[in-house]
Amino acid sequence: MSESAKVVLLLAIAMSLLLGLAWLPVFLYENFADWHTSGITRVFSSVCHQQPDRMFSVGESYPAVCSRCSGIYTGFAIGLWVALWGINTSKILPRKQVIVIIVVITVIIGLDILAQWITIWEGSNFQRAVLGLIWGLTLMSILITRNK
Repeated sequence: MSESAKVVLLLAIAMSLLLGLAWLPVFLYENFADWHTSGITRVFSSVCHQQPDRMFSVGESYPAVCSRCSGIYTGFAIGLWVALWGINTSKILPRKQVIVIIVVITVIIGLDILAQWITIWEGSNFQRAVLGLIWGLTLMSILITRNK
């Protein structure tokens, strides 16, 4: 295994563990009060707003990140595993197209956030997660597999 493949493997494992850690509160805490005071949620509060109405829930339990962050982290993890398997996405989409996709998704996410902030519309958690997933996958595509 090459040195770069070892680095990608470590990153893929680390990102998968981070994603698992973000979802661990769903299995540990049965109510919002316990969730809100947990150390795991405090750690993730520095990178996520953690608004309960913007989070997936299992009963009364929540992950430590919102649906958009869940999608982004999932996209990062999948992108790293794809890179590890040696799938060269540059054969599927040229670099310019990938950059355009990243810019378009970033603009869409920005518009979605702005529209919800000024109450033009209320997006769904599924929509947020899908946009985050696409953004995370696309970003990992350009950062990892394009440098081979």
